[in-house]
Amino acid sequence: MFKISRETEYAIRGMIYLAKQPREQFIMVKEITKATNTSPVFVAKIFQTLGNSNLVISSRGMVGGFKLSRKPEHITLKDILEATEGPIAVNVCVVYSRSCSFSKTCSAHVAWKRIRDSINKMLEDITLKDIATGF
Repeated sequence: MFKISRETEYAIRGMIYLAKQPREQFIMVKEITKATNTSPVFVAKIFQTLGNSNLVISSRGMVGGFKLSRKPEHITLKDILEATEGPIAVNVCVVYSRSCSFSKTCSAHVAWKRIRDSINKMLEDITLKDIATGF
């Protein structure tokens, strides 16, 4: 089963909320968590991760908070997932071929790679704007 973490779910909710706000306005974590029914401490940590991945920009102070680093149509679902989950893979040997001594001879390796590539393509085709506007 392909399952995203609570961290990723909160990241997506928060990013959707930011996508619906005026582009240049910094939004405080407190506002994001109230609107998305999420934990302030957890969301603050998640948004630091999103900042490290250049998906959001942060500002400190009275008018501080977070805003998107670029337009929602230039942020993909893959960007958000990889920021919180790491590389997309259905099998570890596809990401870390050195971890599997059979990667050069295993016929399943080719199938896992095709599946991973298909998932990546689908995630790249869905933007934050798509999600925020309901397609």
